[in-house]
Order: sequence, then C-alpha cells, then structure tokens
Amino acid sequence: VREVEPLLQQAEAQYEMSSQTPASRELAGFAAAIRAFFAMMAGEDARALELAERAESLLPESSVHARWLLPYTTGTAHRSRGQYDKAAEEFARQARVGEEFDNLIVWGTGVTAVALVRRAQGRLNETSKICRQALDKLKKRGADQFGSLAKLETPLVEVLREQNELEEA
Repeated sequence: VREVEPLLQQAEAQYEMSSQTPASRELAGFAAAIRAFFAMMAGEDARALELAERAESLLPESSVHARWLLPYTTGTAHRSRGQYDKAAEEFARQARVGEEFDNLIVWGTGVTAVALVRRAQGRLNETSKICRQALDKLKKRGADQFGSLAKLETPLVEVLREQNELEEA
C-alpha cells in the first residue's frame, strides 16, 4: 500500500492536474478510485467513501474498470460499518456494471456480495433466491463450470446448512 501512493503521484505529475482537460480529470478520477480502494483495504472506511465520491465526480461513464471498482469499494466500506442496505445497493450496482459490460466475474462478484450481505442480515430466503437465480443464469450462459464463479454457491450452501437442508447443501 505504501508503494502505491508514490506511483500515483508520479502518474499525476505527468499531467497538469490544475487543468480541467478530460484526460486530466479521468486520471485524477482513476487516482481517487485507486486511493479509495486501498483506503477500504486498510479499514479507513470514511476516507474510502470520500475518495470514491471524488472519483465518481471525475470519471466519465466510459471508465469501465473504475466503474466496477467503485461500487465494490463503497459496498465493502458500508458493509464494514454495518450499513448493510447501502452495501447491498452498491454491490447490486457493481453487478449491473458487470452485466452491462458482459463481464461475468464483475457481475458474479457483485451478486455474491449482495447475497452475503442479505445472509448477514438474516434474510435467508432472499439469499437463497439471489444465489439460485444467479446460478441459473450462469447455467443458461454455459458458464456454470467456471471455478472463479463458484463463489456464488457459498452463500447458498451456508443458507441450506442453516436451514438444516444438509443433503442439498
């Protein structure tokens, strides 16, 4: 983490950050998004949310990578603060970005995070429904064997275990 900030500063030094060109705004937005992510990873949730808001204001809609990273960052920060509904909204936004850009990993990460939040809230039936719908979607797309998307099964199995449906789990 300590090595990231000097690299961001070096990248920012390449542009005149005081100018408001689209390129300089996008670079400043990317830098804010990356700083927000690392603040979230360090447990600095308030800082992460502040930096993510700044990034949102600077980045164009076409910044796909930052557009999925921001809701993941803010969702995780809200979840760690116990703000589960806000977290679920952000993770759902991440899933929509993944769907919009046909990125199953981004979509699956967002859907899984929504399911985990709902499970943490004790909303077991909703968690089960979310996971089953997501797994059905993957099966229809022929992507149900992708190991990196198996994380969608984890909240479902946990719910089934809690409901004493051990055979199905």
